[in-house]
Amino acid sequence: MSTGDVLVLAPDTLLGGRPEGSVTITTVFTDLDYLLNQTYWQYASLVADVFHLTEILTSRFTDSMQVLRPGAARMGLLSPWLDGLVDCTIEGPPVKGPFTDECGLAAEIGSSG
Repeated sequence: MSTGDVLVLAPDTLLGGRPEGSVTITTVFTDLDYLLNQTYWQYASLVADVFHLTEILTSRFTDSMQVLRPGAARMGLLSPWLDGLVDCTIEGPPVKGPFTDECGLAAEIGSSG
């Protein structure tokens, strides 16, 4: 793992590590159905329905851990949205609306392809 990497873990996957030096880690727990729904709408023109998408993803990503490498520059764009989600967790939804940061994050993730 290096700067700008994203580690995606399947449910009930244990992970441990000992970093060299200091690191900052942001953890986002996502409901699988929610993630499938968001992914479906990003690729709705390519798949028949959410069940078809589930079949594709489970056959493509058979390991319980995937390393994505969007890079440090891309993570710099995602950081404000992740920080907003962390703020919602700590302080509760802001006045601007609880889904503003989620929408921004989804837009950034969707434009990475």
